[in-house]
Amino acid sequence: MSAQATSNIGFRLKSSTTIPLTQEELDRFRALPASPTERELNQKRLTMLKEKIEAGKAIPFAWASAELDGKEIRCNGQHSSEVLSQMNGTLPDNLIIHRDVYSVDTTDGLINLFRQFDDRVSGRTPLDVAGAYAKMEPGLAGVSMPIAKLAAESIVFYDTAIVGGSKVIGDDCYQVLHEQATHDFINWLDGSVFSTKTRELAYKPIVAAMWATWQANVAETKVFWDLVARGGVVGDDSHAASMLDAALEAMKDKKVERPQPKALYYGCIFAWNAYRGGNKPKSIKFDARKGHVEPVE
Repeated sequence: MSAQATSNIGFRLKSSTTIPLTQEELDRFRALPASPTERELNQKRLTMLKEKIEAGKAIPFAWASAELDGKEIRCNGQHSSEVLSQMNGTLPDNLIIHRDVYSVDTTDGLINLFRQFDDRVSGRTPLDVAGAYAKMEPGLAGVSMPIAKLAAESIVFYDTAIVGGSKVIGDDCYQVLHEQATHDFINWLDGSVFSTKTRELAYKPIVAAMWATWQANVAETKVFWDLVARGGVVGDDSHAASMLDAALEAMKDKKVERPQPKALYYGCIFAWNAYRGGNKPKSIKFDARKGHVEPVE
């Protein structure tokens, strides 16, 4: 394709205004015929927007239409306007709309315009959001963002799936990075546990087990999980750390199937309890059927 062809984008901004959301503007926008490029309604996206609006977290929505062959069609803002239309006239106060109108030459120009909205590369990923929380904390300065993200998700997994706390929705889980009590733990994970040789440990239930044992006994947590990270105790394959490492390595290499999350967590706690009791079990029991098992001190 020539440079001349790629530069012919086929759309131009005709007008751009910022206006208060009113029922009249909503009705007018909803009445526009949909562009052929418009996505199918996604219930997950609708639910997310509804929760965001109801929580007062909504920022100005970007609604766009395009004029093609003398006809104005809606080309961005379908989901937000759909959610607002379901609020039975009780629109939130002070919500603003960025309202753009484009002129489009051809259907190819319409497709090119569609591609500019919500670009995948520009979207905020969970890692970006976790980083935003972590970078506000001096106690997490220099910590790897993927490790901070994994730690936050693991701690919330422990709090909700294991302990039975209230459900945490989406990116709200990264708020736990503001809790000072997590910072020493996360710095230890980043500085001591994880390396290119410890990928088998990088799962939420396993890190959640580390968090549970950390709360029971910080000093012994560092000893036990360091042993697991280094492959167990040299010359002692029956040591609990050696057995746990072997089991996790087998899962990583797909020699055995990885248990369900809770079972994986409880298997790690089983190994920890064996270590703290000085026991050498015949095997690590990855079993969640017995319910909550506390890590011993």
